Amino acid sequence: MLTVRTWLTHLLLVLICLLPCASCGHRQGSVPAAVAPTVAPATQPIMAAVLFTTKTYHCPTADIQFDYPSEWQPDAATTSLFTVTAPTTSHCCLNLDVPTLPWHPRGMITVNMVADGYERDLKKNQIHDAVQEEACSVSVPDAQAKRITTCGHENGKTLIDMAVILIHADRVYILSTDTDDQGRDSARKTLDCAIASLKWTK
Repeated sequence: MLTVRTWLTHLLLVLICLLPCASCGHRQGSVPAAVAPTVAPATQPIMAAVLFTTKTYHCPTADIQFDYPSEWQPDAATTSLFTVTAPTTSHCCLNLDVPTLPWHPRGMITVNMVADGYERDLKKNQIHDAVQEEACSVSVPDAQAKRITTCGHENGKTLIDMAVILIHADRVYILSTDTDDQGRDSARKTLDCAIASLKWTK
């Protein structure tokens, strides 16, 4: 699992390089080609059939709350803002990251830009043989949102990373799960539950 997402370092460097270009009115030309929309044309609603009891996580400093399985336990050994793990032999966890961004013109950071940096760093630092299985926009009130699923191997074992990247009030939020083949269904249901129950508190 990536720590407070090392992709953020790359994103910040990109932003620092892009800010002068944006002030000169060359914003479109300054956006990397990889940022061009690659999402499916249809926006997909998140429909979560909750088959487990849930708890609610609320973070006042990030103005967000969502539900997660009540049996999943907090994991303090990560640098994510919030992490819970499934009480099973299968590796499965749910993470929330809310990166601190440098000053930038409002609206400059797009969900595609963040998704591109996230996947690029995932392949560089964790899943070296990463293959993208899914990339689609999803419907989340008052937010830009994109779901991406990436599969590959880490240390010879299958690793599946599912993430929903959101931008709300010009802040970036990343809800993600890391799992293996055995925990895939549980991870997807947990992520869908979190997104379906998500509320902005400001």
